[in-house]
Amino acid sequence: MIRSIIAVYGRFVDAIDRFVNAATALLLGVVVLLTAAEIVGRNVFKYSSPEMVDITLAVAIVVYLVGYFVLLNRDQDVTMD
Repeated sequence: MIRSIIAVYGRFVDAIDRFVNAATALLLGVVVLLTAAEIVGRNVFKYSSPEMVDITLAVAIVVYLVGYFVLLNRDQDVTMD
């Protein structure tokens, strides 16, 4: 009984991990697109949007924090070689 509860809990945690990992990747794509739009707007159209910069920064911070959550769940850390 306890083993089956632990197995279900483990599958639940893995499902959450996969969902959060996919959501983080999607948000990272959003950050890249927003940054690209800001760069094009600033260099091509000579217009910079402070609101877009603020939104990009906020989403980037969320990506950082949620990504760190994924690493902690996997018992990993950010390393550089």
